[in-house]
Amino acid sequence: MKRVIACLSVLLMAGMGQAALIQHLDASLPGSVVTDVNGVVEWIDQSGNGNNAVIARQPVIYPSTSVLASGLSGLDFGSGRYNLRLFESEDTDSWLNFDAGAGGTATGGFAVLIAFKADSVLNTWNDLIGNSTTLTDGFLMRYSSSGVMSASLEGNIQKNAQQNVVAGDTIIFAFNYDAATGACEFWDSKNNGSLTGTKAAADFTTSRHLTLGTMDSSSRYFHGMVGEVKIFDDVLSAEDFQAERDAMVQKWIVSGAPVKAHAPQPGVGATHVPLDPVLSWTTGLDPNDPEVPNPAITGHNLWLSIAYDPANPPASPDWKDPGIQVFEIPADANPADGNVDPNSSYSPTGLQRDALYFWIVDESLGAADKEDWANIITGALWSFETITSAPEVDAGSNIVTWLKEGTTTVDLNGTVTDVTGDVTATTWSVVSSPP
Repeated sequence: MKRVIACLSVLLMAGMGQAALIQHLDASLPGSVVTDVNGVVEWIDQSGNGNNAVIARQPVIYPSTSVLASGLSGLDFGSGRYNLRLFESEDTDSWLNFDAGAGGTATGGFAVLIAFKADSVLNTWNDLIGNSTTLTDGFLMRYSSSGVMSASLEGNIQKNAQQNVVAGDTIIFAFNYDAATGACEFWDSKNNGSLTGTKAAADFTTSRHLTLGTMDSSSRYFHGMVGEVKIFDDVLSAEDFQAERDAMVQKWIVSGAPVKAHAPQPGVGATHVPLDPVLSWTTGLDPNDPEVPNPAITGHNLWLSIAYDPANPPASPDWKDPGIQVFEIPADANPADGNVDPNSSYSPTGLQRDALYFWIVDESLGAADKEDWANIITGALWSFETITSAPEVDAGSNIVTWLKEGTTTVDLNGTVTDVTGDVTATTWSVVSSPP
């Protein structure tokens, strides 16, 4: 089992009120993200149409290094030009090409929704999703170097004089297009409002693929997390468009409370952790009352995996490793009080020196077992390094001649073999000479 979580939603619909979901990428669903040692290989489409997102350039990382506002993790698009391919160019004809004479089969329109978090606002156009980075062709959603939100369907809709994207924001973008009337609507959650425009139905495909994270310009890309993408192959009714937006806001933004286990100790990336540590965390909070633990949580599943090379760790652990350990801890250590404990801990044994450990705490909602994913809130990926071994010292072979009679020359050019990487300088000194 690969432990991966990511969230992306693109929304396209066919026929008013009849729109079909043709792609649904959701990082909150266990097993929906496939990784190798370099990062994300494939993001599995949940719509049933097999439109999986695949690596296009540098690999995207899962899980994200930070979480969206609701506490859920997404796909991490790094600090460089990283992206995923959502659709091959020819596969966009069915929902972006409204010119039957040019082979288009799209009819009523389309809609696109995406949940993302901006880790930073780059000094360039921050291209988020689309098949072109220009305003003269194709489709695009992005924000500027000052955070001004923008969408384009062969023409720009730009939210000037409104709240802009700033680093740390979790935002939902939603775009809805009605091919019959040419009406298009660009909505965002930060302003909770829309800008509208018109564009006559045409062929909005390009020679480029539909991608996430960057398009065809090497200097324009997105730095942050993506949680969910949905695509339907027609325009959404006003009611459906609002319902989709509301659901995404509720999932990724509204609570603002960590609904999963959080505040780990040792902290993420801690070093020199003893071999008999106490691993502790704060229980996921109640989304309806974020001041208290979620009363539906019945237990914690602690997954622990070792990576034997801390200097060159994998992007994420391989949870199929036969050395994996899973510990089940009750959420209420004192059942008599009937309350979920706000904090929990576990003390693993048998840890190794000089090792990097990954751990995840899943919250069970009465799950039948540790892989009953429908009843589990999957946790974030944490890590720590154990204490290091002492340096091995070789003072030189002829130093033993000090123990013999007579006079000898002693070589003090000894060596220190340091497996820890902690020794920065070595000083030799003679404490005493033999009698």
